[in-house]
Amino acid sequence: MNALDNTWGLPRELIPWGPTIDPGRCRGSGECVRFCPNNVYEFDEPRGHALVARFHQCTVMCNNCVAVCPNGAISFPDQEAFLDAVSEMRKSRGFMKYIVKA
Repeated sequence: MNALDNTWGLPRELIPWGPTIDPGRCRGSGECVRFCPNNVYEFDEPRGHALVARFHQCTVMCNNCVAVCPNGAISFPDQEAFLDAVSEMRKSRGFMKYIVKA
């Protein structure tokens, strides 16, 4: 997946947005695996819990799976810090002219 993402103008592999699963909280319901349309998660049978198998397949700024996890095991980066990081990446890659100033 090397194509530029239409929303952010950066290769998706550089965008630090995706879920983290707390294995201590995950009880193996598999709801995230069944719910995610982008196939981000897999169920790790030997360990009995879900894992993030395809981080960069997560849709940027989507965190809908948080609501389906019955144990609160899924988290995402802080959105404000994430947006600041993306803005800095865009600046460093020469996207300054595309940044709208209020």
